[in-house]
Amino acid sequence: MSKPKLERCLTLLFSHFTGIAVQYGGYATVFGEPLHARTSILFQNVDESGDLHFDLIHTLAHFPIDFTRKYDIARVAVVNEAEKTIVVREVVYASLTEERLGLTRASHRREPATVPDGWREVARLSP
Repeated sequence: MSKPKLERCLTLLFSHFTGIAVQYGGYATVFGEPLHARTSILFQNVDESGDLHFDLIHTLAHFPIDFTRKYDIARVAVVNEAEKTIVVREVVYASLTEERLGLTRASHRREPATVPDGWREVARLSP
């Protein structure tokens, strides 16, 4: 199994079950610092009137763009081959409602919306 696929499987496992032990090729499971999900802009489309439609989503580095949308991810597992560890980190999510309000306020003032540090633009996701 590839490392990215293993990490996705372990992430799903640790997100949905607690108190489990994983035995994997002599690797030790350790718990790391919390991981902050990134707030990202997902461009949907431009309609016939020229309005841009987008959504704010949470993304996690090294995971598919829609991973947090499809699954309820509470913890991320990262395989560290050098140290032979599986590092499990709690995921912290910012409020998308507050981020959306900030963008809405900026658009009503007709000011360009600023993209906060840590945001990442995401290419259009095909259905």
